[in-house]
Amino acid sequence: MLGHTAARMSLPARALIVVLAAAALLGLPPAPARAASTLEVVGAATYRVLPDLGRVHVAIEATATSRLSDSDGRVLTGVNFSVQPGIANLVASSRGTPLEITIERQADEFTELGLTFGHPLHFGESYDYTVDFDMVDAGGAAGRDIRIGRSVVAFPVWAFGSAGVSG
Repeated sequence: MLGHTAARMSLPARALIVVLAAAALLGLPPAPARAASTLEVVGAATYRVLPDLGRVHVAIEATATSRLSDSDGRVLTGVNFSVQPGIANLVASSRGTPLEITIERQADEFTELGLTFGHPLHFGESYDYTVDFDMVDAGGAAGRDIRIGRSVVAFPVWAFGSAGVSG
């Protein structure tokens, strides 16, 4: 829960976060997705800085829409996508119902997640889901990607997009 911490963050501190986040966008790994050419995903992420806990809570709200022709019985059952490395407290749900989500692969640059939908997705159907996790400040050298303290907050913010997909 955010509480009042973010509301008290000064405008210069918020500007610093935006600048640091924009700088972190360089060199992002590709975002793999199960049936990428047949699945459209539109989402939005919210980043909540929690300095007293040494972490940033990330909440992703997304809608997946099947573009896979199911005339031959094929359906989509889930999606794979990448998020920042070294995450903790991973959970997923759809309209309040927990979903299966696993860490498929971890690397220094990213964490690949596998999310299973609550039911098969047929052509034209959409499925809403949320994914929540924390980016944790592990401490150490000042040059680390995630630094969360009272005077400095730095963390990577990611964004992906595809030509021709609105949102």
